[in-house]
Amino acid sequence: MSFMSVDGTRSATKHAGIPQIITTTFNTAAGSTLVVDGTGLTGGQKIKLHSFLMSSDTAGTVTIASSGVGSETTLVGHLEVLADSSVSQDGGSINGLGICDAGSNLSVSSATTGVDGNLSYSIVP
Repeated sequence: MSFMSVDGTRSATKHAGIPQIITTTFNTAAGSTLVVDGTGLTGGQKIKLHSFLMSSDTAGTVTIASSGVGSETTLVGHLEVLADSSVSQDGGSINGLGICDAGSNLSVSSATTGVDGNLSYSIVP
């Protein structure tokens, strides 16, 4: 079975039923930073977190979470980051690291400013 499309790019969506994986960047201020807005999703769709890489200028606690109205549910636990260090985790393209609640946002919360990085996610039924 081939996962390549006619133009030579990987097309797992067409051939294996795996949703497209999207990578986006973020830079946090103190508090919660919206990374992916899930409020426009319909039919029970959710945001699945696949991987992340982040670095920090200062030490502190960082949380990647599913955040809805008045609630926040961590997807990877609270991460303690050291100053001038980086941390990453990869959950793979199928299982991922966690799934947001239906209609909820994917957010990064930090007690300090200066945490930046990227994360990969997909929209799943």
